[in-house]
Amino acid sequence: MNNTSNIELANTAILHKMELILANSDNRYEITLNIAQKAKINLYEKLHMDTTPSIKPIIQVIIETQIPKNNKPLQ
Repeated sequence: MNNTSNIELANTAILHKMELILANSDNRYEITLNIAQKAKINLYEKLHMDTTPSIKPIIQVIIETQIPKNNKPLQ
């Protein structure tokens, strides 16, 4: 596999995980705000540490977020 297909596969996995998080949450708006707020905090923490982020903060938060346990099926 070349690098482009690996990136596309990773992007697809991240999008799928975000869809699962939103589908299994009670409040899509609240979960979206929480993820965005965590990403903003991560961004500012990394800026103060003088390190260049290897992965975008929003993607890192999506990867680290646990899927809620509502077990709703995807539609």
